[in-house]
Amino acid sequence: MDVVAHGFAYEPSLADQAEKYYAQRFAEVYQPSAQLAELTAHLPSQNWASRFVPVPHHLAHAASTYYPSGFAEALVLVADGMGETESLTVWTGSGTKLTPYAEFRHFTRWARSTESSRCTSASSSCSTSTR
Repeated sequence: MDVVAHGFAYEPSLADQAEKYYAQRFAEVYQPSAQLAELTAHLPSQNWASRFVPVPHHLAHAASTYYPSGFAEALVLVADGMGETESLTVWTGSGTKLTPYAEFRHFTRWARSTESSRCTSASSSCSTSTR
């Protein structure tokens, strides 16, 4: 095995740290050191620190769809309800490159904001609405 790609790459948010459950979940599941500890516990003969790569969640989804698709170019939609901060992302794939095109953020993780959506895009305008 050359690399272990962990499909989350972010620092804990204030929301993660504010409540015991979320702080514990981040520490036990999402934090890279927790994943490295699990790998080392189950497969101790490997140097996991040199093979462990945190990957942004929606990029992991986009890559796992685009690269094996066989298409030379594609528009890739990822809509899973929760990346690090995104609910939906759009990517352009060309050759070996995936480029973010637009992202739509959710309330924040675990619905702590009054924002219902936020969009960033190089080529479109989006607005923020509140509940």
